Amino acid sequence: MIRAIIFDAYGTLISTGNGSVEATRKMLNQLNVLIDPVIFYKDWKLTHKINIENIGEFLSEYDIFIRDLQILLKKYSINEMPENAVSFMIHSLTGRKAFSETKDVIDSLSSKYTICIGSTSDTEPLLENIKENSLTFDYVFTSQSLRIYKPQKEFYEKILSILKISSNEAVFVGDSLIDDVLGPQQLGIYSVWLNRLKVENNTDIIPDAIIASLYDLPNVLKKLK
Repeated sequence: MIRAIIFDAYGTLISTGNGSVEATRKMLNQLNVLIDPVIFYKDWKLTHKINIENIGEFLSEYDIFIRDLQILLKKYSINEMPENAVSFMIHSLTGRKAFSETKDVIDSLSSKYTICIGSTSDTEPLLENIKENSLTFDYVFTSQSLRIYKPQKEFYEKILSILKISSNEAVFVGDSLIDDVLGPQQLGIYSVWLNRLKVENNTDIIPDAIIASLYDLPNVLKKLK
């Protein structure tokens, strides 16, 4: 029997919009650097992913951003301290809006299941976004609070341990095939891929279910007893 639904946050419940690119644009303008912010942010996102995957100890998102910028500023020959540039991205983490269906779906499921967030993020900005969007969760798990990142197995193990449930009593829902499908599936957690843009899955990862909107989730859950 399913007892808990664990949602990824950003890209699943809360839209990131173009905030990160705009933050990059503002940073580059401040530094008087003529680089396409879309290209720079794409490089930043890849660098961030590599840094998380290869980190030897837990660091907050802020500290990883500093590491990202150390690499990127050197790569693009920008003579600036990363500490003087990181604030633009940090400020972009708040003020993000929930997708239009998020509150309806969360509220409708809350009477039947324990509703949680499991997010690779720092805790404070996520809690601010949750409050600003008037969302309510039973638990909010972040990489900062758990001291581990997706898709490491321990991230999901810690959540199950705190909830005091087994893997077959949880469903994980998210927009990342790696973090929200492959990661939970390591423990046998039923994993739902939210594919809003209906992009092609060019990986070997096979979600247990695929939905195009959170409104499709209740029908998936009805089939799980």
